[in-house]
Amino acid sequence: MTTTELEALILQTQPYKEKDAIVTILTKDKKMNILARGILSKQSKNRSLMQPFSLVSITIQERARGFSLLLYGNVKKYYFHILEDLEDQSLCFVLSDLVTFLKPSDEIFFLYQSCWSAFHQKDAKAYGYACLIAKQVIIQQGIVPYFDGCVSCGRTNRLTTIGIKEGGFLCTACNGYRYPTLSKETLVRYLSFFRISSAHQQDLLEKVQFTIDDFLFWMDWIQYHLDYPFKSLIFLQSIHE
Repeated sequence: MTTTELEALILQTQPYKEKDAIVTILTKDKKMNILARGILSKQSKNRSLMQPFSLVSITIQERARGFSLLLYGNVKKYYFHILEDLEDQSLCFVLSDLVTFLKPSDEIFFLYQSCWSAFHQKDAKAYGYACLIAKQVIIQQGIVPYFDGCVSCGRTNRLTTIGIKEGGFLCTACNGYRYPTLSKETLVRYLSFFRISSAHQQDLLEKVQFTIDDFLFWMDWIQYHLDYPFKSLIFLQSIHE
C-alpha cells in the first residue's frame, strides 16, 4: 500500500463507528475523505490533528478499497478563534459544504486558508474572502449573473436590482415589487466583483468592504441555481436574523 504526504486543510470531521471519524480534507489539487481511526478517543495522539479549521501536514495510507487511512502528522496552524464566534463558525461550515462544487486548485486552497486566517484574526476582509469562494462556485458551475443589462428586457439604464430567479440585473419596470431595490453603489460593487481578474482580487478587498449579507445573497443565488439545499446555510441564516 502507498503512503502519501499531504499539506491539507481540515474541513469537517464526522464520527464513524465508535471512536473513528471520517475527515474531509482539502489540498491544492483534490478534496477527499480519509479515515482517522481512534481519534475520538481522549488517548488518541491524532486527536488534535483532525480539528476543523486546521492547516496540517499528514501522512496517509492509500488503499485499493475504502477510505485512505490517516497515519500521523502535525498541525501547522490552527485557526481556533473561528470557534469563539457562532456566526463565524457557522459561515465557515457553509464554506466547507461549498467545496463539493469546486474543482480544487492553488487559488481555491489560498482563498480558504486566507478566509480562515481573516476570521481567526477578526479581519474585516474575512467576508470578502468568503464571497470570493462563493464567486468561484458560481463561475465553475456556470451560473454567473447576467450583467450586460436587464435580463428581461435588455435595457441598460434604470437598473435597480438583481433577480435571483430571473438570473441577473432587472430594471425598475421589469422588477416591479418582486425584489428589494439595491443602491447604485451595490450594483456597481457586484458587477466589479465578478468582472475583476484574479490578479486584482486582493486590491479589491483592500478598497471594498464586504459583509455577511453579501455572502448570504450569493449563497441564496447558488442554492437556487444549483437546486441544492445547504442545511448549514439554513442554520447560519437563523442565527444571523
